[in-house]
Amino acid sequence: MDLVKLPFNVNRLAQVAALSALEDVGFEQETLKTNREGKAFLYKEFDRLKLAYLKTEANFIFVKTNKKADEVFLEMMRTGVIIRPLTSFGFPNAIRASIGTKEQNERLVSALEAVLLQ
Repeated sequence: MDLVKLPFNVNRLAQVAALSALEDVGFEQETLKTNREGKAFLYKEFDRLKLAYLKTEANFIFVKTNKKADEVFLEMMRTGVIIRPLTSFGFPNAIRASIGTKEQNERLVSALEAVLLQ
């Protein structure tokens, strides 16, 4: 069994919590709505900023920047906004931007715009 088990086991309490969360249809629907609205907002803003991106069905978006991703990451961190540089995946000028709440998405765009226009 040790050969095939995952390195980070999930304890029984976490399993019970996961099952309970899966049964919370209202929360699931609200989360999907927030994600859909967030994607639409971010797509519109990335278009406005003339940034290339890949449309997604996840809770994050692949975005090409006009700067090195590692530099964008560090500059964004200084503003308190965390993105993921995709350099280690072979994309030196791309980031992964998570979709959040309306306020979080607005903060992301504001910080990204400031960093990219420097």
